Amino acid sequence: MRIIRFLEKQIVYVAVVDGEAIKIAPYDTVRQLLDISGGSSAWIRNEMTSWEEVHVELDQLNLLIPFELSEVWAAGVTYQRSREARNYEATGEVGSQTTFYDKVYDAKRPEIFFKATPLRTVGPGGAVALRTDSTWQIPEPELGLVMNHEAH
Repeated sequence: MRIIRFLEKQIVYVAVVDGEAIKIAPYDTVRQLLDISGGSSAWIRNEMTSWEEVHVELDQLNLLIPFELSEVWAAGVTYQRSREARNYEATGEVGSQTTFYDKVYDAKRPEIFFKATPLRTVGPGGAVALRTDSTWQIPEPELGLVMNHEAH
């Protein structure tokens, strides 16, 4: 089961995808749905039986960012290759010097770091802007997880 947001005819909808079914939730925001449901997938599955079904394929929807205007923070560790690339970039292309990236890579706990402001996030398939003053771009795989303060 996934909670999505999509835009149709200038209206933002919150919907739930469960298997092949896409049902429009009767709530204005994802936060409302999560607050009312208590984050319970069983509650949502029970309630969504009476919700309006979307009669198009998921890939035909204009998907939006998954959550309403929220800062994006991340926790993680870095890959060895990323560590090397970041050290290379941070040392002026020397690469053999120790940097703070070495500390992140060797740390016992994941690093917590800021990724983006709300207005700089994009949804699936959205255009990503690259800074014009950047001469080095390192794409990395990312996995996103949205949860509330109680980790639901």
